Amino acid sequence: MKSHRFAKIPEHALKANLNLQAHRVLIAIALHADPAGWAWPSLATIDALAGTSRYNTCAAIDQLEKAGLLRRDSSKGGRANPTHYRIVGPPAKTGSESDPVVVSGNRVQIRPPLGPKTGSELDCKQGLTQTPEHTRTERVSERARARARVRESFLKFKSAYPSRGDHGDPETPARREFEAAVLDRGVDPEAIIAGAERYAAQVAIAGTEPRFVKMSANWLKDEGWADRPRPIARRRPVPGMA
Repeated sequence: MKSHRFAKIPEHALKANLNLQAHRVLIAIALHADPAGWAWPSLATIDALAGTSRYNTCAAIDQLEKAGLLRRDSSKGGRANPTHYRIVGPPAKTGSESDPVVVSGNRVQIRPPLGPKTGSELDCKQGLTQTPEHTRTERVSERARARARVRESFLKFKSAYPSRGDHGDPETPARREFEAAVLDRGVDPEAIIAGAERYAAQVAIAGTEPRFVKMSANWLKDEGWADRPRPIARRRPVPGMA
């Protein structure tokens, strides 16, 4: 699945003494940031986007915190509520913030300074002007389209996931966990589907009985797609048994 998202990071990140891994981790987190700068992708998602190991990801986050580029809140940590990160802007300079940097693919663009704030912009900044109705409608429509795409991906996931036979695997909680991973934590649905296919292959090779296959909702909650495949020996027939 191709991504067309943009990551917005502060200009002073270019001047900070960071290694390449820290820059990649910052961009990976910024890809999930809301307009206020808050993001809560899982470590597995950051690992995958930045192409780093868990150890290097954690080290990069520590480096970003020390550089004053990132602040994290672990009070809501855990699988259900991942750590929240805040992209930190530079110190205010004469009452205005530094120009943001927009990263898209391999290109970096520094936005030019804006002109004086108009009355409408000042009102909006102070919370006096509400979001236009058409903007809210567009956001609702985009969210609906995103959910439709996620539902299609969920059907592919269920087709790839190993069956529990007659032992039951409720679809509703699995769909909720799938939507939470994709829409709330920014996990690539193709990565989840690929993980389900690996798990199905492991189950087939090991000859796992359907009742011992994880419920898909629990597998999604545990981020099973991030598990590394382990070599599994084929079950050998017992001598004397047909």
